[in-house]
Amino acid sequence: MTDTRASVGHWIQSVGTKEEEAAIRADYKLKKHLATKSIGKKLREGYSLTQLQCQVCKMPLMESLGVPECVVCPQVRKKAQKRANSKRRKSGISPGEESPGYESS
Repeated sequence: MTDTRASVGHWIQSVGTKEEEAAIRADYKLKKHLATKSIGKKLREGYSLTQLQCQVCKMPLMESLGVPECVVCPQVRKKAQKRANSKRRKSGISPGEESPGYESS
């Protein structure tokens, strides 16, 4: 979490999406839940599991039409964005606005 100054001059706690992504990846049960849900959905859509591993989340990559891709990382990003926006709203920061010093990639 990063301290930022609100317009009223009080210190508030805000959070960046990258920080939330890291927290979700560190939460084994949540990451497992997101992975199980995402992988199951893609298997039903005809994707296949590969022996390759995502370098970010360490989950197996899935393949469709010969193109391997991680189906977990987008779900982690989506969940992190929701969490960060919720925390920003509670802190008085507009959803989607990042903490000062946050660099999006």
